[in-house]
Amino acid sequence: MSRKTLDDDEKNAVCVRYVQTGSLRAVAAEFGISAMRVKRLWDSIGSDQQQVIRASVEEVRQEVETVIVQSELTGDYLERVIQARNAAINELYNRLTNIVHRNKMTDKNLIAACKTLHDISIGAEQPQTEPGSLFMVLNQRIHKEINNNYYLQDGTNETTSPGAGNQSGGNRSDG
Repeated sequence: MSRKTLDDDEKNAVCVRYVQTGSLRAVAAEFGISAMRVKRLWDSIGSDQQQVIRASVEEVRQEVETVIVQSELTGDYLERVIQARNAAINELYNRLTNIVHRNKMTDKNLIAACKTLHDISIGAEQPQTEPGSLFMVLNQRIHKEINNNYYLQDGTNETTSPGAGNQSGGNRSDG
């Protein structure tokens, strides 16, 4: 097996990717070399150069995060958030008041929209998986209202009908 020759720029790129990913195997696969060779390249550059690479990678990460935050603050992003919020509110209202409009959005997509809006509103810093979290309560209430609304308007409970199972999609053909 022939050994792939790397020039200085490629060696530097291997080291930078290793700092970015923290994975010898991922970098090895990306550059077509062995994980041991990635490790040897990293060790060969010395601690001073390693610190320089770590600092520059961290600086780039911070710049990217700043650009993302600034992009999110633009009017276009805000407009999309408002549209998503309005779509979720309209869908909830329609599901609770009008059987004809019930299936414009699947249950799964409605819940995903509500979770997205919730994550945006709190900055999505903490995963909301505790039983009492806002998203979990909202998720349970949406499912309960949808199932209750189906039962009241159709005279049948869709969750117990054959084939319904635990599916979260609410699309039906009798709409």
